[in-house]
Amino acid sequence: MTNATQSGGGCKSISLLSLKISSVLLFRRMPAISDIELHAVDTFLAAPKRLEGGPPEWRQNERPDDMTANWNVVDDMDVVSAQLRFRLSRLAREYPSVSLIFRGNCIWRLDLCRPTQMKFNPPWATKLGLPPSFLGSHCHTWADNRDHVAMSGVWNLAARRPVEPALRRVEQMLPWFAGQVGIQLEAEQRRFDAPPIASLFER
Repeated sequence: MTNATQSGGGCKSISLLSLKISSVLLFRRMPAISDIELHAVDTFLAAPKRLEGGPPEWRQNERPDDMTANWNVVDDMDVVSAQLRFRLSRLAREYPSVSLIFRGNCIWRLDLCRPTQMKFNPPWATKLGLPPSFLGSHCHTWADNRDHVAMSGVWNLAARRPVEPALRRVEQMLPWFAGQVGIQLEAEQRRFDAPPIASLFER
């Protein structure tokens, strides 16, 4: 009876040890983000950029109540290397968002939110001088999230930075966002805005 008990306990110990080893090996196999990828983002953001052509059309997203508009970004080598992705809800037209997508990953985002909507930052964001929590609109910058992306190996811009409440429309947020990421806008492009209210409910 004692041998059986000891044998059972030994199996449990071996199982726990195997689980720990498997967890370590799985963690080590997680795809790392290379310095080359990080520097590519740094270089892209630092270089002059422009938007391709006139304003894009708003289209229905995969979600029934969402609409999106995608606008190609041309780099200093005259190559389309990124994209601005605008999103808004039919039910909350006044609170759109825009993301800068580079090589399939979001490297900057601006979210317009209700002034009463509470947002929270991860604990490590306080080292950047960011508040633990705040109300309203905010942005996810590459500068605030670069080190976390590098250490975690995940393209997740978790840190949020509050922005001025004066940004209330797509027509206002585009010039502000372009200035933050180094995109040069032409006069026609600055007139891009959310679709008319009537078109939001056309199915």
